Amino acid sequence: MNYGRTENFLSVFMFLGMICHGIFFIREWLVLGAVLIFYTIAHWKQVCLTTIAAKKKFRNPVSIFLLLSLFSLVGLFSPVRAIDGWLEAFRWLVYLSAYLWGIQLAAAGGANRFLNRMIWLTILAVVLSWLPGSENIWLPPGPPEEGRYAFCFGYPNSAAAFLGCQLMVILIKRGFNPFFLLLLGISILSTGSRASILLLLLFIPILLLKKRALTQKNIINMDSIRTVTEKRSQASVRIILLACLIIVLYPAVSSIQVPFSHLSSWTYTSMAERITYYADSIRLARDAYFLPRAGGWLGFPFIQTTPYWTLDTHSSFCRVLLNQGIIALLLLMLWARQGFRSFVQDLWNGDDLGTICTKAAALFLGLHSLIDVDMSFGIIGILFWLLVGLNTGEKTENQDKIRTALLS
Repeated sequence: MNYGRTENFLSVFMFLGMICHGIFFIREWLVLGAVLIFYTIAHWKQVCLTTIAAKKKFRNPVSIFLLLSLFSLVGLFSPVRAIDGWLEAFRWLVYLSAYLWGIQLAAAGGANRFLNRMIWLTILAVVLSWLPGSENIWLPPGPPEEGRYAFCFGYPNSAAAFLGCQLMVILIKRGFNPFFLLLLGISILSTGSRASILLLLLFIPILLLKKRALTQKNIINMDSIRTVTEKRSQASVRIILLACLIIVLYPAVSSIQVPFSHLSSWTYTSMAERITYYADSIRLARDAYFLPRAGGWLGFPFIQTTPYWTLDTHSSFCRVLLNQGIIALLLLMLWARQGFRSFVQDLWNGDDLGTICTKAAALFLGLHSLIDVDMSFGIIGILFWLLVGLNTGEKTENQDKIRTALLS
């Protein structure tokens, strides 16, 4: 397989996913999701070989995705809205494809190059979304999020989660690019997302301390090695970035008043409403005997006790519980437990900053999805499972040889 071509395809796919509202609307799910699935099928032989080689504690993690897709179809036997069962089955197949390509990138040694491209493409999308007139392409959020920066997504909290993930990936770099940090930092603050800021305040210091400890031991991460092409283009890139920042920063700084007041105000939060969603979700699941039910959350009018200001559960936990059932949720919790343990072990004893940062970024997205609507945006779910795949895939022999040489 031509892995360079695969990296190109995935990079273009992720960029399209970003600018297409984060793959939120059904038509975007169907079109872009089908493209990713068909591309996976077209390279099925190589995908199978690599996946079998990368299996871990579970006999084959692919079976979990297939079971989740199957459970979604089982929900059609007692649906609230049948079409949701088909869509959920489709979504898990899209996530499976993303996971498999994450494994492929890790096995081919292309993870670092892909992550670098993702950072560049994210910066490009951020610049485009800040330009005057961009509101005619990506509609700004309405009440109650009006005035907050929403990237290309239309929803500030999901924008903050996506950009925060990219900020954590940048920490892999040996040196920070001040242009990227400034632009991403202002953009994240402009979303006014309190949950994202709190999670970043938890993760970033931990990763910086770990990075400092590794630096003191003279352990150099693979991603800190710059290619000759990158060095030659450094000066021109900085000029371009400076021009972009001059264009973008004025409207960004001038529009930060509303999100900053949202960040600094804790007298009103949506946590009470979300607790109501979670409690009602558990009641709906109990009424369904904790079995899968297609479109399960749409049964909320039968048990609703107080008015909702949105019709989404705001929790991937509740979403899986209602649509795929308790067994599917337990499977994911077991896998998440394994991933969390692996992250803690790497953080304590590991010496690969790239692995630590990508695992932290995946954990960041996973935790944020427990209290927000993020995974309804396909690009965030796809990025999450790509990162999980990157950390599941085995490193190539060539990578290990280079790393040994660096450490010697």
